[in-house]
Amino acid sequence: MNDPLLEARSLAKAFPSPEGPITVLSQVDFSISAQESVSIRGESGAGKSTLLYLLTLLEAPDSGELLWRGEPVLNKSIRAVNRLRAKLLGFVFQSFYLMPELNALENVLIAKRMLGGLSSADKTKAEGLLKRVGLEKRLNALPTTLSGGERQRVAIARALMNNPDIIVADEPTGNLDEHTAEQVMDMLLGLCKEEGTALILVTHNPSFASCTNRQLFLQHGAL
Repeated sequence: MNDPLLEARSLAKAFPSPEGPITVLSQVDFSISAQESVSIRGESGAGKSTLLYLLTLLEAPDSGELLWRGEPVLNKSIRAVNRLRAKLLGFVFQSFYLMPELNALENVLIAKRMLGGLSSADKTKAEGLLKRVGLEKRLNALPTTLSGGERQRVAIARALMNNPDIIVADEPTGNLDEHTAEQVMDMLLGLCKEEGTALILVTHNPSFASCTNRQLFLQHGAL
């Protein structure tokens, strides 16, 4: 096994409440290596999304260690973390999070804008990604004119725009009907395999989870 692209050691997170702190995650260990796919399942409220936020530093843990490409990141500046995150990670969320005033092509290019200016090669690449997800005829379409499945395809293309080492997918089919969900999941798994991109997949669907190299279950705050 190669050295982990991302590794968490003893991550813990609690949230305040009137009755006292509620521990959501306790001493979580996790790692993922290049080209590996890992699924995480668990009951609603188990802390799956919270774990993803900690692994990607969208939220800070209360304690523990987090390494990206073998480098500790918890003590880095917000600016440094943001640049590292944009290169290491691509995100696919349940709710798509597309900019409503931008068309499909512009939404994909947002990922590149986070790293600086755009070139003609970037536009060509974004167009190619949209073609690969079957949206070559919808480049100029606004999100409000796209179906749920089409919006998620745009999100997948955006996630791949910066050639990330890892795609993080949080219930990517949660807002889709069963048939569309299967199509989108097949596409996501296939593209990650083609690109050699690792995948962290949070899902309630045991069938989707079984398609990954490793299957984990989050329960009582631990994997």
